[in-house]
Amino acid sequence: MQFTKTAVAAFIALVNLVAADSEEFGLLSIHSASGAHMLVLQDTGNGLILSSSSTSFSGTVTDAGKLKFTNGKYAVVGTDGSVTDGAEADATTGFGLASGRLTLNGNTGFYAIADGNDYKLSTKQSGDATSIVLSARTTTGGTAADFSASGASKASSASAAPTAAAISQITDGQIQATATVSQQTENGAAKAVAGLGAGALAAAALLL
Repeated sequence: MQFTKTAVAAFIALVNLVAADSEEFGLLSIHSASGAHMLVLQDTGNGLILSSSSTSFSGTVTDAGKLKFTNGKYAVVGTDGSVTDGAEADATTGFGLASGRLTLNGNTGFYAIADGNDYKLSTKQSGDATSIVLSARTTTGGTAADFSASGASKASSASAAPTAAAISQITDGQIQATATVSQQTENGAAKAVAGLGAGALAAAALLL
């Protein structure tokens, strides 16, 4: 018995409503032509970083609007904008998912701050920080369904990435996004979702 994409998406949305939390997803940084492009959010044991590691690390947005990771910790945003992980009692609220991207208080803009070969995640501009968006990728390689703290969820396509609003072609054939962070292209998704599982890599290849 075969199911249409619409039926599958509707089923996922229904499950989300019953479970109260969003579906599970991994986070992929997007800012083309930068060192912070196509990095995955990881937990090193000493805090969160954005790195090129292929190790799987994912999370969900809870009905309370908290970003919960698979290690049992939660995202905590400091007064300086730094994003670390900690106990639920300290967790920041206001997280959600929209158009396949992680949001905080409705905003999709985040920053990657260079730290050796990796980057730290922040919600505030600091020094030479790189503006990024965080693409929420499911284990099948699609983008996570929209989700708000109320538990309301709208299904998004599991076979197509969000459309980049403004991109331009450069001479070597690569796609170059404009300076506006909300318009960053996600066409290189297959390069960084390997850590989310073999199924994710195969599905993401269809996005190219």
